[in-house]
This record gives sequence, structure tokens and C-alpha cells, in this order.
Amino acid sequence: MALSMFLCVTAVNFLNLEYALFAILAAIFSIQNTIENSLKSGLQRFLGTVLGAGFGYLFAMIQPRNPFLVGIGAVILAILCEFLRWEKGISIAVVVFASIMLTNDKDLLHYSVNWVIVTLVGILIAIAVNELIFPPNSLVQIRRDIEDIAANIKNTVRELLCEGNDVDLDNLRDRIIKSIDALETYADEYKRKAIKSADFAYVKKKIESMMRVMSNLDTVDKIGKECTLNSDNVAKTNELKLGQIEPQQYENKDRNIIYNYNVGEILDALPELIEIKRAP
Repeated sequence: MALSMFLCVTAVNFLNLEYALFAILAAIFSIQNTIENSLKSGLQRFLGTVLGAGFGYLFAMIQPRNPFLVGIGAVILAILCEFLRWEKGISIAVVVFASIMLTNDKDLLHYSVNWVIVTLVGILIAIAVNELIFPPNSLVQIRRDIEDIAANIKNTVRELLCEGNDVDLDNLRDRIIKSIDALETYADEYKRKAIKSADFAYVKKKIESMMRVMSNLDTVDKIGKECTLNSDNVAKTNELKLGQIEPQQYENKDRNIIYNYNVGEILDALPELIEIKRAP
């Protein structure tokens, strides 16, 4: 966002244009979660700007600053944009129209044309920043996110098994779901690249492992306070250095069997999930 604003002001100054704020507004409105959406949004907003500028100039020629004409013009613009399926362009069309109607600038044509030009500059900068500098849903960022989630899963397992504390699984689950959404968006945006990418396969596999572990954690969290670890899971926990647990008095009853099965699944998945080696 800050970079887009900096570039907008720099470009407007370099091109000796006016109203850098218009370019900044266009850039902010045009940044979307995918390059495809940014292009679509940018085009609709540019068309909305042209429409708003045209209506603003014509209505201002009739009577500028007339509140009745401002209201009527805004309604007409909104209806036209909806009809033309320029939904993303409605807000900027109305803003441009109102700005021209309410301006004190004597040269309305110059003011209107400037709106269109600097809006185009802002949109182009937003698309360039999205594509070249901060691509949305970057696979690198998704990978960082899931590695952070994996570290939090490790801490959650320690809290549950070694310290017996309450944990927030809903927050972890929400973060995983957001990562899934981001990965799906990336796959839609870069279909061929995603298919061939080892990083994409790595992230996908990690997320699948996380979802299985979360299912096991749900069961452990629900029944854990009434259960004890068997000797195998005590040994696994100690080997993974989650915490030092002393052998417990174990009873071979149904609840303990279910509990230890799920704990075993978690502990078996954890080394791959957080890429740690078992203690020798």
C-alpha cells in the first residue's frame, strides 16, 4: 500500500500531472487478491472513472454544485455501472462525478481529463506492484504461514500432553482454512506453474498432514483429561523432546485406547510436519 502511494506521487510529479490523490485512490481500490482480479478491477474502475468524468462534466455544465443534480447523477451512474456489469467501478465513478460537480476549478474539462489520466496511472501502478513486487497469495508467503502454523501445532501438542492445559484449536483450524483458500487461489491464478512446482506439492502435502493432525487433536482435546498415556506414547513424547513425561499407570479401557491411538497418530505425523528428527 505504502509503496503504491509512493509510486503514484512520484509518477504524477514526473509526468507533471495534477491531483496525485486521484492516482492513490485508484491504486488502493485496484489492489486485489489475485492478478486476474486486479486486472478486472482496474479495468472496471478505469471505465467507471471515464463514465463518472463524462457525467460530471456534462452535469457541471448545466449547473455545478447543485445538490439535486449530484444525487440524480450518482443514482444514474450506479444503475449504468450495474447494467454494464462494472460493479467494481461504481464507487470511483460516483466519487469522480461528485468531485467534478463540487470542484471550484474553473476549467472543468481540464479537471475531468486529469481525473481520467491520473486514475489510469494509479491503476497501472497497482497492477505492476501486484504482479512484480508483491504478488498476492505468493507461494513463499503461504509456505511461511503453514510453517508457522506447524510450529503452533507442536506447541499445542506440548500444552495438551505435557502440561495438561486448555488449547485453542479453533484458531489453528481457521488459520489452516485460510492457507487452503490462499493455496486454491494460487492454483487458479497459476495453473501450469502450480502443477509443476515442487513447492506447491510440498505445501499441499503439509496442509493435508495438518488437517489429519487437527482431527486427532480434536479427539485428544475432548477426552484427554480423563485418560493416561501408554508407555509407547510416553516414549515418543520424550524422544520428540516435547517435554519429559514420567511413565503413567495405564488401564487398557476403551477411552484410553481411543485416546492413545489419536495421540500416536499425532506423534507419528509431527516429525514430518515440523521437520524434526527424533532424539537418538
